[in-house]
Amino acid sequence: MRKATAALRRLGTGGTGASGAAGASVTGRTLWFQSISNATSGQCLGHQQDTSGTCPAGTAASFTFNYQVVTPGVLTRLWAELNNTRAPTAGQSWIVTVRVNGVASTLTCTIIGPAVACEGASVVAVVAGDQVQVQVTAVGSPQTTGFKTYVTFS
Repeated sequence: MRKATAALRRLGTGGTGASGAAGASVTGRTLWFQSISNATSGQCLGHQQDTSGTCPAGTAASFTFNYQVVTPGVLTRLWAELNNTRAPTAGQSWIVTVRVNGVASTLTCTIIGPAVACEGASVVAVVAGDQVQVQVTAVGSPQTTGFKTYVTFS
């Protein structure tokens, strides 16, 4: 033990405080919206909750369905998947749309049977106070189904 203590004294304690350049700040996050139970056409998916229901209007706050923007940025990617046992059949599809303040944005993707997932890209600017939602819309009467979606925000 004495030898180890003496060796540590010779080595010193090293520098203190920051010694390098500041690291980059976190610039991106993934927003998660889902409903494992059956969502129907026109409904919004729960934000970090397993639910679906009537989409809130405008900038109305909703802890269940909205992501409230606190830092300005852009929404750039949308990925959506539905329960693979309920894929749309010929002539059927699901349109998945990101909404900002109750209005459909250009960030969408469409799941066309027999596929069970889709991905879309666009640039949608958002500012502090905006409310982001994800809405699903049926085309051609596909079965109701569960969804999970991810939106990239940077």
